[in-house]
Amino acid sequence: MQLGEWLVTFREVSCAEEDEAWDIYTGQEEPELRDNGTGEVTARFLEMQNNLRDFLSQNPDDDAYHNEMTRYLSRTGRLLGIKPRELRDQNNSINN
Repeated sequence: MQLGEWLVTFREVSCAEEDEAWDIYTGQEEPELRDNGTGEVTARFLEMQNNLRDFLSQNPDDDAYHNEMTRYLSRTGRLLGIKPRELRDQNNSINN
């Protein structure tokens, strides 16, 4: 597919979605019913949220808590583009 054809198709799809969203917003059209899978996803999300709340309410002096939080924050930092070694070196240079 040529770039021009793709752009035209993309615009047509975007315009159709915008029109449908506007019609639902203004009450001219009823929204489609949710997929049955959404309830399962919501239930799983709430379960994970409760597990996180339980974990965070544990004793922060516990070694397992410390190890799990270190692992979680390291993964989150990598996703954000933070390199632990560079951050550690930077903190050491500030503290010295």
